[in-house]
Amino acid sequence: MKPTLGPTDHAAKAFEKSADLSVGIARKKSDDASLAARKEADASRIFGTQTQEEISRHERRKADDSIRVERLWSDEALISERSLHRSDERIAANELSAEKLDHAETRNALASELEQTETLCHDLRNPIGAIATCTEMLLTDLRSGSPADDLEKWLTFIKRNADTAVRLAANLLDDRQAGRTSAGAASARHDVDHLMEQAVQNSAGYAAERAVQLRAVPGGDAEFVECDQYQIMRVLSNLIDNAVKFASAGGSVQVTRAADGENAISLAVVDDGPGIAEGDLAGIFDRFTRTEGVKRPGNGLGLHIAKTIVEAHGGVLKVVSTPGVGSVFSFSLPKTGKSI
Repeated sequence: MKPTLGPTDHAAKAFEKSADLSVGIARKKSDDASLAARKEADASRIFGTQTQEEISRHERRKADDSIRVERLWSDEALISERSLHRSDERIAANELSAEKLDHAETRNALASELEQTETLCHDLRNPIGAIATCTEMLLTDLRSGSPADDLEKWLTFIKRNADTAVRLAANLLDDRQAGRTSAGAASARHDVDHLMEQAVQNSAGYAAERAVQLRAVPGGDAEFVECDQYQIMRVLSNLIDNAVKFASAGGSVQVTRAADGENAISLAVVDDGPGIAEGDLAGIFDRFTRTEGVKRPGNGLGLHIAKTIVEAHGGVLKVVSTPGVGSVFSFSLPKTGKSI
């Protein structure tokens, strides 16, 4: 049998239900507030994270832009520096080229002056040697009490060779001052036989010293050629002295002439000396060339000088030689009328 509830018990039960309901409502409100706070915190975190990422991205973009600008500046500066460096290199290269050109011109000028000096020294030996030989002969005759009958002839010979030596030196000075070579031809008409005789007279003393017979072989009719007399005398003197130098005692050297076609005269120096080997002929007219196996004084300039002068006259210096028989050096000059 269930106990019977009184009014007091019903009131207690009603109070308990009311308390439980209040607690439930309070809990729900608390749970709702916690949920709202959590949602708000979550939203705040999400918003804060997005904002921070955006800030980071913005800062990265700024940093990238700054790096790009710095790189552009650096590249432009490098390009400018390289361009300036290349410009400096070009300037330096041009200066070096100009300096090399100056040095080359200086070397050429010095070489030209040296060649002119060597030529002068070589050519001076002929007239000075002729003067010395003739003077010694006259002094010998004078001391023996029998002076030469043709004293005027020999004094004229000495004067002519002295004039030649002075002219050689003067021409060198003129050529250097004018910046030209000494091979230029001042042409005029000259008697061929007279040129030959004068050349033989100039070398007569040297030939006598070496006991070599030297003579000019004139042609028939008088012939005239167009040439620079002074320069052609240098050619003949060099060819004659070269032939005498290599001739043996008792040998002979002749200066001859012959027609070379209708418009030219060929002059030749013929000797019966040892001749020239075929292997030595190729460079016979080069500077400082000397025949191998033959010991004679000289510096190898005579034939080169003769070749240069002949070429300045538009001719060619030729040689025909047979070992053991002799040599013939010849060149041609343009023929002119018979009156000077």
